[in-house]
Amino acid sequence: MSRHIWSNDLANRSRRLKLSIRKKPYSTRLGDVVNLQYQRNKGPGSWLAAIADGKGGQKTYRLATADDYEASDDAHVLTFNEAQDKARLLGRHGPGAGSIGPVTLGTVLDQYAADLAIRGRDRGNADRVRLHAKDLLDIAVVALTPKHFADWRRRVGAALTAGNFNRVSKAFAAALSAQARIDRRLDPRAWHEALRAIPNARRTRNTVHPPAVVTKIVRCAYAVGPAAGLMIEVLASTGTRPSQACKLTVGDLLADRLMMPRSAKGGGVKMRTHVPVPIAPASAVRLRLAAGGRDGHAPLLLQDDGTVWTKGTLRHLWGRVAADAGLAAGAGAYSLRHTFITHALLKNTPVRVVAEMCDTSVKEIEATYGAAITDHADALARAAIPDFGDLSPADMAVVPLRR
Repeated sequence: MSRHIWSNDLANRSRRLKLSIRKKPYSTRLGDVVNLQYQRNKGPGSWLAAIADGKGGQKTYRLATADDYEASDDAHVLTFNEAQDKARLLGRHGPGAGSIGPVTLGTVLDQYAADLAIRGRDRGNADRVRLHAKDLLDIAVVALTPKHFADWRRRVGAALTAGNFNRVSKAFAAALSAQARIDRRLDPRAWHEALRAIPNARRTRNTVHPPAVVTKIVRCAYAVGPAAGLMIEVLASTGTRPSQACKLTVGDLLADRLMMPRSAKGGGVKMRTHVPVPIAPASAVRLRLAAGGRDGHAPLLLQDDGTVWTKGTLRHLWGRVAADAGLAAGAGAYSLRHTFITHALLKNTPVRVVAEMCDTSVKEIEATYGAAITDHADALARAAIPDFGDLSPADMAVVPLRR
């Protein structure tokens, strides 16, 4: 434990509350590079850390609320001595050359998003964490305590489904672990327990449409417009993700198949950038007409006004098509993917082939579509069971054999 500095004005809460309210914080020096500051407010005050930047200036970071009106919780509310410890932690030198300045959680997520983009992964993983950790973004990451993460788990866990919480917490832990590899002051044990996955979160309720309903969906999409119909037709006939369909270029259209761009989902390095997906002859004709002789690098699927599809325009389109087709609430555009994969499995298509065609893994299909696979296995097993028909008493007569 660090040796604490005494300050008559700041150590005692009664004396702090007698200080004048002003914009300039009250300060006490903790060392050569660290000052602890107290911001007197109309309500409870705030603890700040002023860290020398090595250029003759300093940067100020908010630590927590002072324990002026409520007891310390060692995270959001701190005593004078606890604030000293946090301030010193922020200004402490790292194991490498020079000083490692305090880095906020927002900066960590920016770095994580940039790394995802470099590796060709979905930087939306970092954006989802940012969305659900707004109250922690301005806090220095070395000042985050197990209580910060425990409070975050209770709040976000109550707002999200188990599956969505696991996706966000997994990305959160990945961003923190990446920072811990370059800053040894971070202790992964601080977030390990709070960011652990919720068990049994794979209880998915995927909507699977009958073939007649899929046909109705495509017809309703074409009723909206040719471009809308073509987009929904591609989603329904290939089982691809909407994000992959938006990346298709004119050059990806071959005579009887689409070279579907790989998604950014999944782990590891993907050696191939495209996956061949067969399409029906009629679909190929419609796609060639839509391509219209445009450059091979041009987007294949465009809206009626010639602009590219976005998440927002696709969401609006699906809402209109789902309403026209009379689909139940909660059946999203991904239901076309679930329907395609499920029907492919029930038609005895090998799981490996379905996984490759839909840019996923056998493990993921077995986990997500286990019910369909089980039903399919039951149908196959019953087909192999001999059926002796209706055995009448005459048929069951015992005939003695000659010795």
